[in-house]
Amino acid sequence: MSKQRLLANLVLATTVIVVGVLVSSWMIRTKPLVESTRVDTPPPFVRVVPVEIGPHTSSVLTHGTVEPGTQTRLLAEVVARVLEVSKGLENGGFVAEDEVLVRLDATDYELALEEARLGLAQAELRLAREQADAAIAKDDWEQSHPDRTPDPLVLREPQLAEARAALSAARARIQKAGRDIDRCLVRAPYEGRVRSQNVARGDFVQPGQELARLYAIDRFEVRLPIPDAELAHLEIPFAYEGEIEDGPTVTLEARFAGEQRSWQGRIIRTEGELDKKSRMVILVATVEDPFAMRTDVPRAPLSLGMFVEATIRGKTLDEAILLPRTALRSGGRVFVEKDGRLGIRAIEVHQSLRDTVVLTRGLAEGERVVVSTVESAVEGMRVRTTEVPR
Repeated sequence: MSKQRLLANLVLATTVIVVGVLVSSWMIRTKPLVESTRVDTPPPFVRVVPVEIGPHTSSVLTHGTVEPGTQTRLLAEVVARVLEVSKGLENGGFVAEDEVLVRLDATDYELALEEARLGLAQAELRLAREQADAAIAKDDWEQSHPDRTPDPLVLREPQLAEARAALSAARARIQKAGRDIDRCLVRAPYEGRVRSQNVARGDFVQPGQELARLYAIDRFEVRLPIPDAELAHLEIPFAYEGEIEDGPTVTLEARFAGEQRSWQGRIIRTEGELDKKSRMVILVATVEDPFAMRTDVPRAPLSLGMFVEATIRGKTLDEAILLPRTALRSGGRVFVEKDGRLGIRAIEVHQSLRDTVVLTRGLAEGERVVVSTVESAVEGMRVRTTEVPR
């Protein structure tokens, strides 16, 4: 390449660079000015509820399954053939107190009763003879040996004792035969309902064989587990014997036949130990007349095995504050609003319910508590409010 051409390329490159610098400088000097504007973000809207202080009756929520208060296994007590089974003795059937449910063949026991009566007559005759012989022996001894003490065998005392024992045994055999005859009629021990039936006409039963299972219908029970901390809200005595008198009332609720139903009961006792799995205290509630058979007020029956939700009535607080659960923030705090600014208040929850928290202090009457979500909440931030009706 010639020197003239190299020099020309160098001049051209230098010219391009100088022109570019001049153009850039001109564009920078002549660019339009951008005016900055300040945008004011309005304070967020929050929903608030006013604090109201007043009396409140505590309650404890739990659940359980309906169980029979009294349940019985009817067992055969004699060896016999089944002659008759009551029509009411079927699964789900109702039976009356003392109703004959199963009739067994009592022929063998009636014969045993007659034999026992014969044995009683023989024992009475034998005792009478022994008493007569003993009286004669005593008279003979007193005439022959008036100044000597007779031997018991001479006076026939052992024979008399044996005759009296034989008479007692004969009477016992009569009682046993009579009881065996009575046992051939298996009766309902109370007014109840049949849970299961395991016998039919013609069966041959043995002592100890289960014939049926019944449960009483005068009352049902529900085992209700609760955390031990919840006991503080209930009027439950622990130093007592037997059932609790005037225990807390309980409202049981369940969906039955497509509708929400409720039944009233009360706590009658606590079980003697914590539940091994849940480590909870078990309260036992009872519901009287679960089938509504002794009332004129129509209501749905409380069925055995039904799963129910229970609300136990607790202590009454003279001054309490009820807030929606949405008012409670992490760390045991609530947000309060005053003069358009947010305040953060530490509180202590007395009791947590399904949709509500109960406080006993920490807020004053009329203060406005925030119940909606607040993003990036800080003390003193401005807010706009909408009051939520209680």
